[in-house]
Amino acid sequence: MRLVRRKTYRAFPELDHFDDATCDRFMWHVASDRRYKVISRSAMVLAFVIVGSAGLQVVRLVTWKLGLLVLSPAWQSWLLPLEVGLLLACTFLPAAAAMIARDIVLRHFLRRRFVKVRCPTCGYSLLGQRLEYGWIRCPECGRDTSIERLKLCGPEDLIPPDAGAGVNGARCR
Repeated sequence: MRLVRRKTYRAFPELDHFDDATCDRFMWHVASDRRYKVISRSAMVLAFVIVGSAGLQVVRLVTWKLGLLVLSPAWQSWLLPLEVGLLLACTFLPAAAAMIARDIVLRHFLRRRFVKVRCPTCGYSLLGQRLEYGWIRCPECGRDTSIERLKLCGPEDLIPPDAGAGVNGARCR
């Protein structure tokens, strides 16, 4: 799991030699995939509902058990702060679970993207390589391959070094 303030792409060594602006463009390109949006939102809602309903059941069980017990006046003073603390936890934990689910889906999509952007001959990563006349030359083995053979959506998947600030290529289906 990543820290909230840490950039997601810094968890992947494949992106270490790219600057933040290039990685932001690449992440935007991955996140604009329609399948990623549907799956990540579904996972977030599912995690929120499961953790939220489980948390509410815990709150109901604890307050019911404490209500059945004959509490001394000293313990009754702790009942309200305990209930408030449990309710706060039940609002924080579902949100945290939703963010964790989103990060898991994002990691899955990034790993799939990195596997696609490899030389079919030697397996060398082609991230950052220039596309010349529709062909990409592998710096490791020297063989040429095309975007179609790699089943990429466009040159944005390669993170070319001369990519502009705007990404307006074809969308993956």
